[in-house]
Amino acid sequence: LFMLQRETYLDNLAGSEDLAAQLKSRQLSALAQSLVRLGAAAVGIKLGDQGMLLRTSKDKVRWQALANILSLDARQWINREILPPAFQANLVGTTGAGDCTNAGLLTAMLKGLPPERALTMAAAVGGCNVEAADAVRGIPAWDDVVARVDAGWDYLHTRMRLRGWGWESAKGIWFGPADRGGLWV
Repeated sequence: LFMLQRETYLDNLAGSEDLAAQLKSRQLSALAQSLVRLGAAAVGIKLGDQGMLLRTSKDKVRWQALANILSLDARQWINREILPPAFQANLVGTTGAGDCTNAGLLTAMLKGLPPERALTMAAAVGGCNVEAADAVRGIPAWDDVVARVDAGWDYLHTRMRLRGWGWESAKGIWFGPADRGGLWV
């Protein structure tokens, strides 16, 4: 936000301890879409305890090339706008939480997971991270993170104003107004 929409950041959000919660959903969507227009196939914006936004390109050629490399089903990833909430965690420290969340997303993609599950797992890895004081000590083995999520790990309630977004409780994911459900358009 500071790099691409500095005026918005400086005028409205500078110095806020809860920057993510103050962002309006349209601001967040516009920021992610501007990064997609710059050429990214997928944009992940870590939002602290508000979760992580994923916005993906609708460019079929770009996605097919990436999907071939990562063994993903491109149809599931094209033109998505989704946000899983963060998980409730015993907060010890936040050092490395964003990096661990990103690593969780990349790991999930390398495992060929669909975007909803990949983002959920990314949020879970970030949630594990904050339960230790350093950058990586809180991260258990992948299968242990999966087991914790599958056992019903509770989400934090978002404080973001997600107007126009829909919540799907079965998947534990917010779907943005630009989300096309992984359909080829």
